[in-house]
Amino acid sequence: MHILALNPYHGGSHKAFIDGWINHSRHDWTLLTLPPHHWKWRMRHAAISFIEQISQITEHKWDIIVCTDMLNLAEFTGLAPPSIQKLPKVIYFHENQLLYPDLHSTERDCHYAFTNFISALSADEIWFNSDWHKNTFTDALKQWLSKMPDYQPTKAIEKFIKKSKTHYPGIETDCYQQAPQAKQTDDLTILWAARWENDKNPECFFRAIDLLIQKGINFKLNILGSSSNKTPLLFEQAKQRLTSYINNWGYIDDRNEYLEILKTSNIIVSTAAHEFFGIAVLEAVSLGCIPVVPQHLAYPETLSKFRDKTLNSFYNGSAQHLAEKIEQLSHKIKDDDWIADYRNKTRSATSRYQWNKRSEEMDNDLSTLITNHCPE
Repeated sequence: MHILALNPYHGGSHKAFIDGWINHSRHDWTLLTLPPHHWKWRMRHAAISFIEQISQITEHKWDIIVCTDMLNLAEFTGLAPPSIQKLPKVIYFHENQLLYPDLHSTERDCHYAFTNFISALSADEIWFNSDWHKNTFTDALKQWLSKMPDYQPTKAIEKFIKKSKTHYPGIETDCYQQAPQAKQTDDLTILWAARWENDKNPECFFRAIDLLIQKGINFKLNILGSSSNKTPLLFEQAKQRLTSYINNWGYIDDRNEYLEILKTSNIIVSTAAHEFFGIAVLEAVSLGCIPVVPQHLAYPETLSKFRDKTLNSFYNGSAQHLAEKIEQLSHKIKDDDWIADYRNKTRSATSRYQWNKRSEEMDNDLSTLITNHCPE
């Protein structure tokens, strides 16, 4: 099978996803990309730009198209030559522009959300990175479109639902799971790995850390993630205040170094107020970290096996409860037998997210779609 993949925002999780799938896929791929910045402009011009790129490919024979939510698939299809128009199409939603938080606008610009909706309707299948994402976007669409003055597209929403399914992104940690575990001390080592922006709710995390200090808990910190001009000032303030507690700070460019830091951490904390999957948490858990995550977003779905009497990984979203949960776990990590049992559990619980399994399931679905496709 020959796949044409279109990735208008080739960076971050979007790049990691398509690269990971291609590296493990049994199919042949042609990948066309655009740079990972100016996302609004990418959504506007990507269809035209990809048509221009395709026109420069002299020989091609594709069986299916895979694109992401950053492409206006309806525009692309309308501009494409007939040989491409008739191909089956899959759109993968890493995110959507109806639920993405906008901290700076008093009124949301919903044109991009409608582009997501129209693109989805143009696809033969709509894939989401979690059930939570699929369900919340569907519900939000129903509510939003019901407010339109007339011609509310209720039948189109029914088609949207019928074509939607979930395919989790993959993680690439299986080879590191088998490697000898780096030696850990009795000190609690807390990992926070996310973009340094407000939607990851760093304020809650640092408040919890201050509470642990007040209680006299010994710990070290690995604070990882990419910063930008949107990075809240509280990160610099925290760095100055917590210098003696910090092992690692900032963005780790080297993948092997990054995974080694994950392996030497005891606990991975998420304080996210918004995200559609949480791949950094799953990677850390697969390498032995104990997750401490909010009771919302996709985490109850992806980490459901960590809700039991011996280990409940979920907190209620408050800094106070987060600090209490970490304090409880700080005693358990000193029990070698408990840690050994836990690490076996993390590997089995996260095995379904490894890329070799994820790519096989997605490859199979593409093959089925091509077999069943009847071009009009």
